Amino acid sequence: MRLTKLIRFSGIGIAAAAKSAFNQHRAHKYLVDSLLDQPGIPSKIAQLLAMRGGLNSTHATFPRLSIEEIRDRISEQSPSLAGAIESISDRPRVASLSQVHEAKLFSGERVAIKIQFPGIADEIAEQVDDFIRLAAHSPAKAYGFTEEVWGGFLREKLLEELDYLGEARYQQEFGASIRTGGIIIPEVYERLSTKTILVQSWEESISPGDFSASRHSLELVHFRDAAKLMVEMLAHSLFQTKLIHCDLNPGNYGFRTDRESKTTNLVLYDFGSMQRLSPERVSRLADLMTHAPDRVKDGWRENLLALGFDDTRLQHIASFLPKIMPELLRPFRDESTWKPTSWNPGKTMDEILGAEKWWFRTAGPPWFLYLMRTLQGWHHGMKLIGEPVEVAGIFRKFIEQVPAAVASTEQAHQITNHGTSDLMPRLLLSKYLRVKVTEGRETVVELELPAAAIENLPDFVPEDVAQKIITQGLDLRMIADELLRHHAPQGDVFEMQHGMRHYRVWLD
Repeated sequence: MRLTKLIRFSGIGIAAAAKSAFNQHRAHKYLVDSLLDQPGIPSKIAQLLAMRGGLNSTHATFPRLSIEEIRDRISEQSPSLAGAIESISDRPRVASLSQVHEAKLFSGERVAIKIQFPGIADEIAEQVDDFIRLAAHSPAKAYGFTEEVWGGFLREKLLEELDYLGEARYQQEFGASIRTGGIIIPEVYERLSTKTILVQSWEESISPGDFSASRHSLELVHFRDAAKLMVEMLAHSLFQTKLIHCDLNPGNYGFRTDRESKTTNLVLYDFGSMQRLSPERVSRLADLMTHAPDRVKDGWRENLLALGFDDTRLQHIASFLPKIMPELLRPFRDESTWKPTSWNPGKTMDEILGAEKWWFRTAGPPWFLYLMRTLQGWHHGMKLIGEPVEVAGIFRKFIEQVPAAVASTEQAHQITNHGTSDLMPRLLLSKYLRVKVTEGRETVVELELPAAAIENLPDFVPEDVAQKIITQGLDLRMIADELLRHHAPQGDVFEMQHGMRHYRVWLD
């Protein structure tokens, strides 16, 4: 995004905030619908927001390419496909990076043709740069967010989604490894595909939302089987294929039912966003999802370090790990039948950690974010199906085939901290950096940040206030450095009046 786009998205956010004063649900829907209309990262953010708010993320948007433009792109980029098409639908499904058209080949086969939006690669590169830059200068920086680590990873993963031949290979690999009946992976037509056009077999299915709405007309067995298939798909991905689908939004999978045979199939689409897991990561995840960590004094920390978590940040919440981790992993560890609506990991984190939850979120390596994205999409689908299922029992069958973890805590610590930033290695005497701005009797701003945020104090002070501080002979950079040199002792950092507003910044 360049300046005009940033202004546009700021306008969307302001409008959504204004609407929330009257109706929070409508404001959420407005924000989701507005972002869905923007290709690239905004659409992906909208899909995540929609799943959190129980909204539709597959609403009908207008095609971004006309059928004439689609035909021209196919002729230009895949002449062999152009010569094979007998007919093509002019009513596409519009996604964040492409639009998909159903077509019939002269051979009689029905196929789905995914055509990438022109110029989307440059758009994505700009969006990643801008979003990462904004995040790197936000309070997230105080928790260890670095533009170098996260920016490089996200840029690589998002641009990877634009290589449709790479997606085809992921799709074929995943499909070839499936040993669980009932899961359907469309067949790739590799000879007709290119880096920007993917051709695959047309596989009918009911969207998760429509499947959920058909509860009154389908027998219960269909929903029970659908729930089991979703669990088996996730367990298969983690522990057999070691390749997880990281974009399980409702537009990328569906269900196929046969009323006569009372069977249900799960159809998976869009393998552009995938994450490969090393054997070490798989064995550690297996440990976390069973009772293995209970056998050692610090099993939670050991496994998290081996997965790439940063120990410096984990130390801030180390005493909470025995309480947090079983709750976050409850579906996979609880031997009783699990109800999807009973699990709310975000609420659990808020209740146990409050603002300290950011230490956990930023302690994880970038690849772990994609695993969380997978679990969020999976959980959303399980809630739509609405049937209780014995997740732990199904997972145990897959986990039993995984070799035990072998890396020691010391080895994991060395791997985790190799080359990491020294942003927060020091022991601090304060826990929080607090900012409060009042105007008369009204509190205008109130922030609670980790004490380590004092290092970035100049970034949090508005420019006009910073100028006023300078005129008083104070230097925020020197103040921050001096406080850190003395391990951030409790007490006021500065307090001042500027116009009608009173500013206070302190450590406690």
